[in-house]
Amino acid sequence: MGRNKKGGAAKARAEIERLQACRRKDLIKILAALALMMLIILAKTTLEYNGTIEMGNMVLNGAMWLTAFVLAIFAGSAGVDMAKCGRGIEEARKRAGLDKNGR
Repeated sequence: MGRNKKGGAAKARAEIERLQACRRKDLIKILAALALMMLIILAKTTLEYNGTIEMGNMVLNGAMWLTAFVLAIFAGSAGVDMAKCGRGIEEARKRAGLDKNGR
């Protein structure tokens, strides 16, 4: 009987490690979407300031808004997945009777 419990704890630890890796991946996705949007804004502002593109270009502004919308959807779905992984980690810990340190 003790053997099954240890085996269950080992499976839970493996599941927790997999879910933590998934959370890190989702956090990277969120940060990448934010960094990309900041880069786009910086590039647009720099090009407008240098006179390369005209200020208030409706096509460019529309493309920027569309890009922001797509990146927001991407970051939002990654945030939802990150929350699901967090709930999965807590569930696996409760099931195996582990604390936050994995003991």
